[in-house]
Amino acid sequence: MSAQELIGAADALRFESPEPDHRIAYGSHPLQFGNLRLPAGDGPHPVVALVHGGCWLSMFDLTYMGQAEQAMADAGFAVWSIEYRRVGDEGGGWPATYLDVGSGFDHLRELSGLHDLDLTRVVAAGHSAGGALALWAAA
Repeated sequence: MSAQELIGAADALRFESPEPDHRIAYGSHPLQFGNLRLPAGDGPHPVVALVHGGCWLSMFDLTYMGQAEQAMADAGFAVWSIEYRRVGDEGGGWPATYLDVGSGFDHLRELSGLHDLDLTRVVAAGHSAGGALALWAAA
């Protein structure tokens, strides 16, 4: 596959996801965690708070975002990729999905002191349903 070819969702899901630097819980539910990837070098690091999509459904988790997370870390950003309860997960859907994402964003305050994150330079980003959730969290 050449660099100019577009790929579909099924192709994207086949890429291996590199292991994150840290997997950190932000709550007590097993799906309340995030992957933290750190760039090389000393901080403080600018942050991308990333929320995956997947039609709000439990069948899609943050794993498929691993390549994008790593590319952002390689470009000099700390990446906090938030997992959350989705429709089909125990407790998922309204309002838990939103509460989880909000808690995940709030957890950046705790992470900032542990991993030298610059919370004056945070970008909220997401894919598909995650884009809507990231926009909501940033508002």
